[in-house]
Amino acid sequence: MHPIPEPQIIIKRFFIFRLIYLIKKLRFYINENKPCLVFVPTIDDTKKVFNFIKNLAKPGYFVNSKSKNRSKIIEDFRLGKYKYLITTAVLERGVTIKDLQVIVFNSNHKIYNEASLVQISGRVGRKIDSYEGEVIFLGEKKTKYMEEAISNIQNSNKILQNLLQRNKKEQLP
Repeated sequence: MHPIPEPQIIIKRFFIFRLIYLIKKLRFYINENKPCLVFVPTIDDTKKVFNFIKNLAKPGYFVNSKSKNRSKIIEDFRLGKYKYLITTAVLERGVTIKDLQVIVFNSNHKIYNEASLVQISGRVGRKIDSYEGEVIFLGEKKTKYMEEAISNIQNSNKILQNLLQRNKKEQLP
């Protein structure tokens, strides 16, 4: 058992500045050979954000619940054909990929509450030998849900650390 990486909050007031930040982070992850899921609030946003960045950060793609070939896109991502996917909450659960990084784009959107942000954050560090990674809440403004999600993760990590320490003490002769 390992701690969940604590998210960072990055505030960029204007949409274009969030896009520029996103492109820079994706290029960094691509150079480091680290796959990234970029969560966006709506189905329309998957195409919109991808169309803005597709020529500036390659290779990537988008997927949402209306994607006809969703399974193939996800499998291609797992196999490394795409270095990032722009996605909705459709990939909030069940994705386990080595060295995965996560960015929640427009994380101040009303669709994101504490529980969903914690669930999304939990995508990172789930693979054996790959317990670390970045989780970034990228938004126009900080919300109480972002702060609550980080607090929840910090508290969960403290509980885990205490359990692991107690377990170690019990195993000593």
